[in-house]
Amino acid sequence: MSMIECLITCFLKRDDKLIDIEWSDELSFSKESIKLAPKTSGVYEILQSKHYRRYNGKTRTVKFGYSNKSLSEEILKHLNIHHNANMINQIRKNCKITFRYCILDVGNTKKTEDELLRAFEDIHFDLPVCNFTRGYSRNEDEHYK
Repeated sequence: MSMIECLITCFLKRDDKLIDIEWSDELSFSKESIKLAPKTSGVYEILQSKHYRRYNGKTRTVKFGYSNKSLSEEILKHLNIHHNANMINQIRKNCKITFRYCILDVGNTKKTEDELLRAFEDIHFDLPVCNFTRGYSRNEDEHYK
């Protein structure tokens, strides 16, 4: 088994856990459910019900994000005013969309989102479909050389 196959196998066996985070249960991606999310800082993950292809392997993760103020308010933006809202609405036509979150101190939100994105990219050689900024800063991904 190659290193990549091993990473994917471990990833799948860990129930889509990229790093050790205490996620909430998955909630329906609806206005009502999103309003139940905490009004505090943390990270979130938006998922679709079906796995889709990335460059290497498959995933359900559509987006990782963070909020330094209110998870509820940040996730709500994805319903209509966020730049990803149109893409998420297109996905919703074919799949059920859910989300989950983890409450974190403000000082750890961006760092944790970056860790999630780096771990995802290390496995899939790509980002979730609705993430456009890598978790790696310039010259931090030299292990790919």
